[in-house]
Amino acid sequence: MYEPMVRLSETWMGMHAEDMLDVPANGMDALDYVRSLALGGNPEAVHRLGEMHFFGDAQAGLPANPAEALRHFEEAAANGVAHSLANLGLMYANGMGVEANPERAVQYFQQAADQGNAFAGTGVNQNNSLAFYHFSIAANESDSRQAYFNLGIMHYKGLGTPRSCPLAVQAFRHVAWRAGHFDDALLSPELGHEAYTRRDYPRALLHYSIWALVGVPQAACNAGFLLDHVHTQPFDTTPPLQLAKSLYESAKADPEALRKLGHCHRDGWAHACTTNATAALEYDLYMGYPRYYAQAGTLHDSEALYSAGMLYTTRGDWDKAHQAWNVCRSHEFPTNIPCILPALALDMWTGLAWMWTSLHDAIVVYSI
Repeated sequence: MYEPMVRLSETWMGMHAEDMLDVPANGMDALDYVRSLALGGNPEAVHRLGEMHFFGDAQAGLPANPAEALRHFEEAAANGVAHSLANLGLMYANGMGVEANPERAVQYFQQAADQGNAFAGTGVNQNNSLAFYHFSIAANESDSRQAYFNLGIMHYKGLGTPRSCPLAVQAFRHVAWRAGHFDDALLSPELGHEAYTRRDYPRALLHYSIWALVGVPQAACNAGFLLDHVHTQPFDTTPPLQLAKSLYESAKADPEALRKLGHCHRDGWAHACTTNATAALEYDLYMGYPRYYAQAGTLHDSEALYSAGMLYTTRGDWDKAHQAWNVCRSHEFPTNIPCILPALALDMWTGLAWMWTSLHDAIVVYSI
């Protein structure tokens, strides 16, 4: 019986399935385990070894090597692994590890389809793509969530069809909201978190990015976090911080997204925001700047208020800094911890200033 596995043809276009093999979590142990199975003649292990070479495995010290991956896929395909045939089609279609050869790519895709692989239509010819046509048939006739998911990626990327975000979202929703498809779903926030915990950041970014397109604010924040904090590279040429900003802007109802947009203007993210404290802090009627930190603060984001206070101090506006930290201090423990000490310090400073002013006034009155 076929078991879901990671498929290169799907992963390259933004998909992820559960691993075909139950391998150890450690990179070197996993590599040794798969190699031992491959040497023992297990064709699915040979296929998995090809995937490991294609993507690389930093924990195993294995660099990405599409040419070596090609050799393993050819061996697995010769032993009946349909997904290796589909992967070979993808590599020849795009010149990955081998000179591009569209005719040979079509042959591999057709062989994979002949073996019952409904998802062999993953060719990426962007002009009159026969692969997109067959993929559409697979989605419509088999009602396959994988086929619809692939179509979503192809619409989003413009692979074999004009780029269309609305059609991509429609396809993703067709996958995401159908009952009964979450038990073995190709992607989920849970799988994204699992990928993050094992430091497979590109795969985690994939999961969260797709759920962000579906309209899940936390997924957009998680994807943005991977881009601006972990410095994960996007799947295209979009600068990471520019894409992170776009993700946060799509989730402005989320306090973390608002806070990160404030950071963007505070720090001047490359290709995304110019350094502009006003945009982070205050509303400007002429420029139309939102108050990102203030909006996040109204949603009880303590970190945003702390950041606002710090930014106000750099501008010498101690009263507004004090106000921001006092609001933050009123939040629940332990989220209010960062604001307690600076708020107390300004309390003491305000008290001392009041005492000094009162003493000065008293001396002036007495001297008169």
